Amino acid sequence: MLNSIELRSAVPADASSLAELLLELTGTDTDPAALAERLDRMAGNDGIRVAVASDGERLVGTAMGILCPDLVGGLRPYLLIENVVVSAHCRGGGVGRKLMADLESFANAHQCTYMILVSGAHRSEAHAFYESVGFRREAGFKKKLRPLA
Repeated sequence: MLNSIELRSAVPADASSLAELLLELTGTDTDPAALAERLDRMAGNDGIRVAVASDGERLVGTAMGILCPDLVGGLRPYLLIENVVVSAHCRGGGVGRKLMADLESFANAHQCTYMILVSGAHRSEAHAFYESVGFRREAGFKKKLRPLA
């Protein structure tokens, strides 16, 4: 499957398909119109990469990388990775590896010192995948904030 997958940057026209993928990840609906607007606003930001994987007919995966400035050492940035999802019917086919390699290339092009991500404690299959592509488990903490009213 890996050879037939094409990676590119997300565009506003991807919003409906992207919202479906994100629903698989979070179980929460995302408004496609609002998502299209967000993608349009992010299009000019060289510090954000929203990669999407397509099988030629539909989106089958996505991952987002955000460059974060750092204040230590050589002051090089790091890459925060979020919203990583591969459609259930494509898992194990190399899509996730291709997405993560894309974000690593993005990070290297921006001279990042490291990449970081957070994954839910219950997602053991995802953890095994992240370790297989070079991530190391370290202590991390996440605090959810109140939803907007």
